[in-house]
Formats: sequence, C-alpha cells, structure tokens
Amino acid sequence: MITIAMKRNPSRHWSSMLAILRRAARAALIAVTLLVVPAVLTPLSAHAQSWLDNFESYPLGSFPSPDWLASGNTATSIVNSTSVSPTQSMQMFGVLGGCWASVVHRELTVAPPYTIQFFARNGNETLSGCHPLRATAALSTGPSWTYPNRFLGLFAANGDFLSNWPNVLTGPKFPLLSWVKVQMTYQVLSAKHVRIRYWLNGQYYKSATVAADSYEAQLAWLTLASNEGTSWFDDVSVTSGLPALTSTLLLSSPNPSTHGEPVTFTAMVSSPSGTPPDGETVYFMKGKTVLGTGTLSGGTATFTTSALKEGTTKVKAVYLSDDAFPSNGFAGSNSNLVTQLVQ
Repeated sequence: MITIAMKRNPSRHWSSMLAILRRAARAALIAVTLLVVPAVLTPLSAHAQSWLDNFESYPLGSFPSPDWLASGNTATSIVNSTSVSPTQSMQMFGVLGGCWASVVHRELTVAPPYTIQFFARNGNETLSGCHPLRATAALSTGPSWTYPNRFLGLFAANGDFLSNWPNVLTGPKFPLLSWVKVQMTYQVLSAKHVRIRYWLNGQYYKSATVAADSYEAQLAWLTLASNEGTSWFDDVSVTSGLPALTSTLLLSSPNPSTHGEPVTFTAMVSSPSGTPPDGETVYFMKGKTVLGTGTLSGGTATFTTSALKEGTTKVKAVYLSDDAFPSNGFAGSNSNLVTQLVQ
C-alpha cells in the first residue's frame, strides 16, 4: 500500500516511495529529457463521459464541494488567477518544508477500462519537506489519504513527470508555472496485471504493465494532491472506455539523397478503429527540434525539405492525440526513427 501522506509520521510505504522518488528526481537533473510538442490547450469535447469538471460551477474562494471531498490540509480553493478554460481552476497548496499536503477525492463512477484526463500546473516554490513533490494523481479505495491507493503519476520539484511505482521512471521535464495536459488509461488485464498508458501534452509517452494489488477492484476514487507548494488542476475528467489507439509509420524518399536535394518524409497514421480525421497535424522532429509539420489527409501527412546537412539525420514523426480524446477520439503515437543519409 502507498498513501498520499500528509500528516506527521508518514507510513513506511510512503517513506520508501519518497526515497525512490528523490533518487529519481536527482538523476533526472542530468538525464536527457524527452521533447513534448506543445499542445493547444483547449477544453474537452462534450462527448459521453462519466464526468468532466472545469471548476466553473463553484464560487471563487470556496472548496469544490459537494463533488470533491477533502483530506490532508484544507488549502484547496477555486481561483480565477490561472486556468485552461474558461476562467476558473482548482488551486491546492502543500505546506512548504513540512509533511502536510492538500488532497482531494472524487468518485470515479465507472468500472475499468477508463480514461483519466486533466491539466496540471506546478508552482515554483523551493521544496524541502518530507515529500518535496508537486501535482499528483492516484486511484484510491476511499476518500482519504489513509486508504490504500495506486500511484499513477506526479511531478517532481523540478518539473519531471514520474510514474511506474514502485520502479519509478523519470519522464519528460516540463517548465514550472505552465499547464501540462495529462492523459492516462487504466485497464485491468487479468487478476495479476493492470496496464496504464500515458500521453503528455497530446504526445504518447509510454505504456506500463504492473502487478495488480490485492485491493485493485476497490479502487473507486480519483485522488489529486499537491504534496508541497502550489499546484493547479483544470478540466479534470473520467471517461468510460479507451481511446482509439494509433500507430505511425515514417518513410523518407530518396534515401540516401544528395546535399540540397529535396527529401520527402511521409507519415502514415493508422488505427484498428479507422482512419484519423483529416486536417490534424503531424510533427516531423530531429531530436528536440521540429523540422516541420504536415497535415493528415486519408491518414497520411508529408513534409519536404532540402535543408538537411550532409551526413546522417535521425527523424521521427509525432501524431498528437486530438481534442476528442478519448470519446470517439484517436490517441497520439510516435513513429519509428528514420535515419536519412545526405551525401
């Protein structure tokens, strides 16, 4: 069991998690980070879903009651100082230098598989408490930090996205004080395993298959927390079902090419659920640099350039998940890496 611990004397499980997370956060400072293409921060489409909360229905300065229940400290309120859509968001504050986080819970009301989506914004205060971590998401068996839960993902003090408890993985790093779109799917594969997939700012990140806990069937609450410092959440939703998964294949022609010769990169995005909508954007990337973009038509997008330098250039195509994700929407995917030789 792990808990989103907030009071003094945190549990042994939480302490061990913190030790691992601290090591992961330190290692991340020297790690090569994954580029995540900025996504347009637009509200979710009004498709059938369990619930969507954009925090517009609550009075400013209030706790988002009765939909959410509080545990941890009481520093959770509705603000209009920053938001994704339209004007309000939920602000949470964990005590700086302490062990007293802000935690809220809302009932899922759906059975697996389902999709969780939210926008998170992390503050930039210096953290030094017993859990120096920012915005956090988990599944819980009850509406309190004292109940057993499943850690989903959180942001470290420097903005790294951490996942995959208990073998914590350090993912892409995001600027503090910026909104990040987080999409996760939760699927029970068997009595022994569950699978969680992640998309960050619309770009596919990874899939994790982890051992099922003894209380897996009782995970009926979404838990959000700000462990230390300020975090904001907006456009939080839980949707029954999974998005349409996609795969992206990238080709280039001619390959090899001569210096100054136009090279065309062709990305083909496909899905068992059909062809993704026309007009969506595919990014063609060299490492952390976007070389150019193409627009999908019939599942294909192209980008042509004659500006490649002599030698080898490794290029990948990135298809972002659309605004309708997950209801009748298509999830983002990353292509294979193409090595283009320019002579």
